[in-house]
Amino acid sequence: MPRSRVPAPWLFAVALACFVFARVAGGQTCLCGSAGDEFVAARAGLVREWVVQIPFDSAGWRLGHVVVGRDLIVAQSGDGGVHAVQSSSPVADGVFDARPGSVLWSQRVGRPGSAVQPAGIGQAVVTVAHDLDVYGFDAATGRQLWQQQAGHVASAAAVPAGNWAYVPLQGDGVLKTPADPESLTAALLNAEGAEGRRRKGGDAAAERTVAAALEPMSLQTGGDIALPPQAFGGIPRRIADAILWLTTSGKLVVLDDGPKGWERYEFELGSPPSGAPVVRGLTTVVVTKDATLTRIDLVRTAGFSTLQAVWATSLDDEPEGGPLFWRDTIVVSLGPSGLAAYSARDGSLLWRSPLVGRLLAIVGDRVWCHSETGRLTALDLATGGRRESLCTGCFTLPVVNAVTNKLVLASPGGLLVSLASTRAAAPEPVDATPAAEDAPVDAAPAEENPFVEEENAAEDAGG
Repeated sequence: MPRSRVPAPWLFAVALACFVFARVAGGQTCLCGSAGDEFVAARAGLVREWVVQIPFDSAGWRLGHVVVGRDLIVAQSGDGGVHAVQSSSPVADGVFDARPGSVLWSQRVGRPGSAVQPAGIGQAVVTVAHDLDVYGFDAATGRQLWQQQAGHVASAAAVPAGNWAYVPLQGDGVLKTPADPESLTAALLNAEGAEGRRRKGGDAAAERTVAAALEPMSLQTGGDIALPPQAFGGIPRRIADAILWLTTSGKLVVLDDGPKGWERYEFELGSPPSGAPVVRGLTTVVVTKDATLTRIDLVRTAGFSTLQAVWATSLDDEPEGGPLFWRDTIVVSLGPSGLAAYSARDGSLLWRSPLVGRLLAIVGDRVWCHSETGRLTALDLATGGRRESLCTGCFTLPVVNAVTNKLVLASPGGLLVSLASTRAAAPEPVDATPAAEDAPVDAAPAEENPFVEEENAAEDAGG
């Protein structure tokens, strides 16, 4: 008796359906009973904004880096995939106009299994450093804008800031290169305008001048850099190209394109950083391995600017990782000594908790951490009292979010979840950051404080 044969297209369709079903079923199993479960989250005062599966072969590879930006989250998989997820509602100018939780684009960088630095997220550009190369992608579409040979292997993430991207190199400074060469070239040529055409050589001379200005250059760092640089500033200016980095020895360096052109500021902390600093406006908060928490401001007065330590507080134990900063509260992990919170205005102790864990995010009136027992635990931001404890389930890849007021969960298999608070945010603090340009640190009213304005706007928009 002859056996019936199933057409190849039908076999492919059945196989694809089984694959999709397995991915969906696996995701639902992962969510069930964990912090990513919308019902479990609701009982903890959280609302699940979105959940998405990053599109890569999770059977053969794992999710590596997850980087949180203001409107974008970039997840990187072990097969070289770079995947951008819209994390907020569409912005006014329509740059990111998809639904929150949508995968906007996916790109491939390097070879599968090779080491890739975490992505850097700018306002319009995403940068990724891999081996000797650095890539720039359009943040909204994923279109590759450029590829630049750095000459040395990157020691930390390449980061866009304003018109430029900064790439820390192992033992050889920082490479500064245009973040979006096409747009910057057009802007500079337009700025030349009639003046450039009046000079000898006309448009050709202007093009040569602009081309020279856009040549990548190497900057002296003052030491090795092991942490990603960070965009710095927050005061609206004609061009916001300020960048900050920390060396492994504890030197803080700020490059600022201010009213007088490019200026460099340095501050010696005297000890290596424990983790990434938090930058708000012109304020930087750093924890160092000598158990010190320091607030440093870029102080601008008439005709003079400098980096100045506003206060420094001794901690009870060596910190682990960087701090979290929300309004007037700075939270620090003290390793086996638990967690502690300090006032951003004067560095005074607000509370202590014996809970040992890795800080993840401040969400509403809670600070969330990954405790040593393997659970997601929330403390009251005002008092430090323990409030919620949730099962992590498959979300074992910690995502530190010092940028937005959201808790982002990630599984090695590529499932991402965004959680927001259903409670009111922490109460309005006393102004904690420096004020407008050309004013002493304590002289500006709160309404001129860019950090307070930015955070209030984000809170009003659900950010």
